[in-house]
This record gives sequence, structure tokens and C-alpha cells, in this order.
Amino acid sequence: MSTTEWQTLEPHFHSGPGRRARIGLLVLATDLAVEPDLMRFTELDGVACYTSRMPMALTVNSGTLSALESEVVTATTNLVPWASFDAIAFCCTSGSIAVGAEKIREMVQSVKPGVPVCNPIDAALEALQRLDCHRVALMTPYVHEVNETLDDYFARRGLGVTRRAAFGQDGDPDINRITPECLIAEAVKLGQGDCDSVFISCTGMMTSSVVQHVEDQIGKPVVTSNQALAWSVLRAAGVADAISGFGQLFQLDRSTG
Repeated sequence: MSTTEWQTLEPHFHSGPGRRARIGLLVLATDLAVEPDLMRFTELDGVACYTSRMPMALTVNSGTLSALESEVVTATTNLVPWASFDAIAFCCTSGSIAVGAEKIREMVQSVKPGVPVCNPIDAALEALQRLDCHRVALMTPYVHEVNETLDDYFARRGLGVTRRAAFGQDGDPDINRITPECLIAEAVKLGQGDCDSVFISCTGMMTSSVVQHVEDQIGKPVVTSNQALAWSVLRAAGVADAISGFGQLFQLDRSTG
């Protein structure tokens, strides 16, 4: 046994990374896009994001989306188990519909009691409401089956969808690679029609460099899954900064947003 003596040091602790807000992200194992996109939307001093991944099939359909229900508790358990979080985001738009927002919240809070839980579809609906938008042009990357669930979700909540367009891709390997230039061009065309806003659905499409460009060209609010989710989870965590460059949504003050 070594007889080397070690000096005992007295540690001094701080509250840890994320002194303003510590945000958890429950992310599909197949998704390359959502983490860098959300981290850009939430890049504020003292805000830190941490990820846990949920197994997901490469093909997106009602069955594979519903299967996410069995992964939420484990993913939350693996989200830095010893740490507290100010808010947790479930990072799948169509998956939020398939599993159900209330069920997601209950499962997350069974592991992290009391933590606010956000999801992109309800964040987007709230964002559109706060922006006073009622006639939305809807753009998605999805196949028809998934598009129908999204359209129905909006209809059941009284949101008017005036135009619809989709890329018809069936999974993250292709959805993640749709270019910002393509998203901007198609959203501008879609947003010039009979609508008062554009919603770009899917956390698998990177939109942090898209929103402001489209808004500047069409003169209407643009909401995207990742933008709305970032806005929602920041405010749930108590961070209400106005941030430029990400569209009108991030300019809403705390009393209205």
C-alpha cells in the first residue's frame, strides 16, 4: 500500500451550471437537429441544456410515435439523475400528439416531481394565440398519415389552417437534412397566401436560422416547433428575455408571452 500523503483540500461550491435555468431535453435517438437548434434558441448567459435520448424507429408513423410512451420515464430517469431542473422539454411534435401532453407531463413528473413540462405542439398553439394568429399556413416534413394527425389536432383546438404543404419524408435521416435555404424558400411561398402566420412543424428541422428571414419577407409571424418549444421552456424556467433574430415570438414580454 502506498504511503504517499495527500493534502486534503477544502472545496468551495457554486450552484452548478445553469445558474439561471437548467433545462432538460428528452430527444429522439434518431434526431440530429433538435439539440443544436434548441441550444441556439436558448443561448443565454446562465442557461444550460442537458439531453437524454429516447429510442425511436427510423420511420415515423402512428405506431412508432405511440411507442415513445414507453420511453419517457426511462429517459427522464437518465436525465442527470441527481440534478434538479427548472423545466423539461419533450422534443417531438408529432410524438406529443401521439402520446398526449398530459400523459407526458405525468410520466416526467413521476421522476422529477413538480418540474414544468413543455412540448412543441402545445407551445406552438400557445405562441400562435399570443401572436393573435388565427389563419395559419402549415408546413411539415411528414407523410400523409402524420400530417392528418397534426391537422386534426389543430382543428379540435379551433385553429384555422388555410394552407397546407408537406415534404413527404418518413423519418429523421432525411428530415434532418432539409436545408435552411429550402425551408426559407418554401415558407415564403406558402406565407404569401391567405394566412396571417406560418407554422413550420417538426423538431427535426433546424429553424433557428430560418424564422427571421421568412418573417422579414412575408411580414407575418412565423412559428416553428423548435422556436416555440424554446420560448415555452425558457419561460417555464423563469427566463423571459426578449431575444432578437428569432422572430416576433421572442419579442413578447413576460406579461403577454
